Amino acid sequence: MQSANTQTDVTTTDVRGIRTSEEPKHDILEALRGHGSVSMSELTDRLGYSRNASGVYAAVRDMVGSGTLECSRPDRTRGRNRRIRIRI
Repeated sequence: MQSANTQTDVTTTDVRGIRTSEEPKHDILEALRGHGSVSMSELTDRLGYSRNASGVYAAVRDMVGSGTLECSRPDRTRGRNRRIRIRI
């Protein structure tokens, strides 16, 4: 029997077992907590993705647009010195 105080998992999949669009965003925030700023390659490594992770890039782009994340070099979208961090 389950207790009445169970929490709903934020990273649930849809009925078909496909990840929802919010899951990568949640994973990105969890990977960034307590790490200051990271490069995209560090982020994708922490998340277990290959460097060619277009879903991660799209999620980061959306999160920067919404103001959740900020970039150290917003003028260079794929610069090697660009780092992302949670906006405070």
